Amino acid sequence: MASFSVKHQIISRQTIACMSFDGANINSDNQKCRLFRPPVFNSFSQDGLICHYMVKITPLSLYIINRAKLRRLIIDLSSKALSRILEHVESCVTTIESLNRAAQYPPHEYPGLAAALDWTIKDLLPPDDWDVGDGTKVEKKVLSLSNPDDMRLVLNGMIDHGFFNEPKSLADTAKHLYIDGKEEEKVLEDVWGNWSIRAK
Repeated sequence: MASFSVKHQIISRQTIACMSFDGANINSDNQKCRLFRPPVFNSFSQDGLICHYMVKITPLSLYIINRAKLRRLIIDLSSKALSRILEHVESCVTTIESLNRAAQYPPHEYPGLAAALDWTIKDLLPPDDWDVGDGTKVEKKVLSLSNPDDMRLVLNGMIDHGFFNEPKSLADTAKHLYIDGKEEEKVLEDVWGNWSIRAK
């Protein structure tokens, strides 16, 4: 079972400390809040209490998710297309990349995932000197195009892959990245406007 860290905050000056959560009822200062098991909600309010859960997975699983997402964005592979190549339902990769789901790529699929990304298994896996940790799960923070630093990381990867060997417009780049939301579009515009390494 995935573990969760839950932050509770009353709509007032009082803040209840973070605590771990396994899906049971939580009582604090006579405030009772039931958090539904994922993937139902990632936040809700009850009796003036706002609850959020944080999905946690193993560091290796998170590494693979982010590594695969970065690669598929660089090589122009949509989440639906990758799901089909892996012979799963079209929503599979989107679910795996969701912050609110504990879903992850199972280890037995790593070779097929690497092949789908036009990589070897060595390209997908972390380097030999990577810190595997002590088994403690970490917050599921997935690469996001609404984050300027992540957007720059993807664009620089596209440079290395040769996408900008020929002049590309902002619209070309947005299409390549499957951007259809206003937030991601705004981040791309801002990064693009301040970006010194573009197609010559």
